Amino acid sequence: MNIRQKQVNHEMKKLGFGGLDDPQIIQQMAFCIQDHEHFRKVLLSVSTGEQRKVCYDVMRPHLRFEAKPLDWYIMRGKQEAEELQLPIQNADGTFTPFKDYHPRQSPLEAQAEKALKESGIRDQAKGALQLVCSKCTREGIYYALDAIAAYAAAQRHGWVFQKFARKNSESGKIETKEVSICPRCPAARLEAASA
Repeated sequence: MNIRQKQVNHEMKKLGFGGLDDPQIIQQMAFCIQDHEHFRKVLLSVSTGEQRKVCYDVMRPHLRFEAKPLDWYIMRGKQEAEELQLPIQNADGTFTPFKDYHPRQSPLEAQAEKALKESGIRDQAKGALQLVCSKCTREGIYYALDAIAAYAAAQRHGWVFQKFARKNSESGKIETKEVSICPRCPAARLEAASA
């Protein structure tokens, strides 16, 4: 064992766990997880998506409750980060303040943006809908004559809007929030029945 592993091993034994060499360590740690919220925090403390999946897969069978799908925990974490406006971690490990974050546009989106500017259509539009996918942070902007038409255009292009209700822990009131999911991310979509 290297020095870091010895330190971790020592701390685990101080907390009453068997240590790194104990084959039951995963079961012991999973038993300490209290509920879905606690499990979400443990999963989101793992640095990469691949390691997070491994953590989920090895702990899930040993939890005292039935775990929800991994995507549920990730989505809840993203919702919380959005509500708290936490900084966004870039691919290079640096952080960008939430208010300054704008996901990169694809070349096709950049070309469409340029065409809209040149055509002047945007200036005539009274309804603009700017969307950010709650799963992957992909952006979409829809312009129309009014807000309802912009909303309908986004739905035609595959965007899904889901409402969630949850109880505010401070006020005790039920709050609803609508999230948008882009066409590339999995979501419950109602397909039109073929005639």
